[in-house]
Amino acid sequence: MKKIISIVLVVWAINSNVYSQDSFSNEYSFPLSIAVNANLGAFSTGTEDFQINNRPMLSGTAFFTINPNLFLGGGIGVSTWNYDLEGEGKFDNKYFNVPIYAAARYFFGEEKKSGIFFDAKIGYRFGNKITVDMLSQYRTGEDFRFISGHGLYSSILMGISYRRIELSFGMDIQGLNYDVVDHSVVIATRHRRDREESISTTVRAFIFQLGYWF
Repeated sequence: MKKIISIVLVVWAINSNVYSQDSFSNEYSFPLSIAVNANLGAFSTGTEDFQINNRPMLSGTAFFTINPNLFLGGGIGVSTWNYDLEGEGKFDNKYFNVPIYAAARYFFGEEKKSGIFFDAKIGYRFGNKITVDMLSQYRTGEDFRFISGHGLYSSILMGISYRRIELSFGMDIQGLNYDVVDHSVVIATRHRRDREESISTTVRAFIFQLGYWF
């Protein structure tokens, strides 16, 4: 009889413990479903007397599901970029940048991963350096722009998602740093230009993105 009572108590204790853990899990567990987003974007922006051109960017973002409407996560992208000197379309070399960013996405509506959404990313962009020779046929000496591939990366987008396919539009914001070295002479007037300085600026451009939720 004592053995039977002991067995009953043990079974009861196990069932009570399982039920308590299940109730705790259902009420307080953190959803860990992850969606991966791939997108394409392109923009071109000018600064002073040359233009920076970004080729289409491919990126992937992993989102943790906070609730059916809110997703938080991060990602990484890669794109090539170049310059256009005084509208002459010179693309002599290709350079790259790799943004690493945190991301947040919010859907307006009751259906998960579908409908209108707001997307924001912020991070840091890594990349190599562009050296732009600014001399023309009218000047001699040296005149360069040394453009850093590192800096702030961020974007703000509004879009729509349907059957996991998304299209969004918005603004891309990047920090741009470049050093100016200008020790040139204007040939016609023999006017000497002496200039060295570092410039930090922010460039903004309209972008579009096409993506898919896996």
